[in-house]
Amino acid sequence: MDGIAGSVFTIVRAQLGTTASQHPQHASVSLNWNRQDVARVLARLEQPIGSGGGTPSGTVTSETGYGQGSTPGVAAAYSRGDHSHGSPSLTSNTPAASAVGDTGAAGTGVLPSKDDHRHAREAFGSPGSSAVGDVAADGAAATLPRSDHKHGREGFGSPGASGVGDTGLDGSAATLARADHRHQREAFGAVVSETAYGQAAANGAAATVARGDHTHGTPAKHSQEFTFSRTGVLSAPLAGALRWYPGRAITITAVRASVGTAPVGASILIDVNKNGVTIFSTQSNRPTIPAAGVTDLADAINVPAMSAGEFLTVDIDQVGSTTPGSDLSVTIVYTVD
Repeated sequence: MDGIAGSVFTIVRAQLGTTASQHPQHASVSLNWNRQDVARVLARLEQPIGSGGGTPSGTVTSETGYGQGSTPGVAAAYSRGDHSHGSPSLTSNTPAASAVGDTGAAGTGVLPSKDDHRHAREAFGSPGSSAVGDVAADGAAATLPRSDHKHGREGFGSPGASGVGDTGLDGSAATLARADHRHQREAFGAVVSETAYGQAAANGAAATVARGDHTHGTPAKHSQEFTFSRTGVLSAPLAGALRWYPGRAITITAVRASVGTAPVGASILIDVNKNGVTIFSTQSNRPTIPAAGVTDLADAINVPAMSAGEFLTVDIDQVGSTTPGSDLSVTIVYTVD
């Protein structure tokens, strides 16, 4: 660009290799400049009119501190295109350490921190142990716990044994019981037999307990007897006419037959009937007094039960063939139900 001082401008587009052309004042001009073109034009415009090419400045204002105000300047020299004003330096000071409980502060430093700076922090501490009965406490440590920290706890203890008559007790152990713990208990003991009459009551002194289905036993049923008798010499067969009616339900346990004179030549066979039917459905179980014998006990009763209102009779089924035998007694042994 040439001759910029005046009313007529001469524009040279040397970059495109065109010739100069003149344009009247206020005419529209279309410029196709790049950044370097504009820089050169601005450099020329900063020169005082009529003073030629101008003088470049040999100094610039330093801007290496914070808080400097802006100013248009008064210098007549122009700045070079690659000039720089500088900038505040980064601090070489170690950043302040921070700790738990520190409050925020704006600071008084005049230098910026490096972008990879790091503040010192409090160290990790060791957690304290806790035990049953400990009260809560804020603590006074200036250290932090790790995220995977663990407090020591009391150990597991062994439960005490309990027995009959023990009183309740809070205990004084500093250990904990396991969830599946079990207290030892007294053992099961043997019960006192009560199978005899006349035993006295007693509190007992055993430290064992009885099972829920225990039994003490009871005295055996007392045996009672009823006797049929026939005097004189025996003969057979002879159906009994004498009846005996028990007043209560009974159980026949045995039948004993005896004679005063022993039979000779054959045995004496005795049968007992309930309501006219033998109680020895197995006939070989009948009382049998052998020849030359005087007594026999039959205790294999096939039909032992009798109810109140039923009756018994005694039959002589056989006597001795040479000497029949004499003076017969038949005793019914029974217990009351």
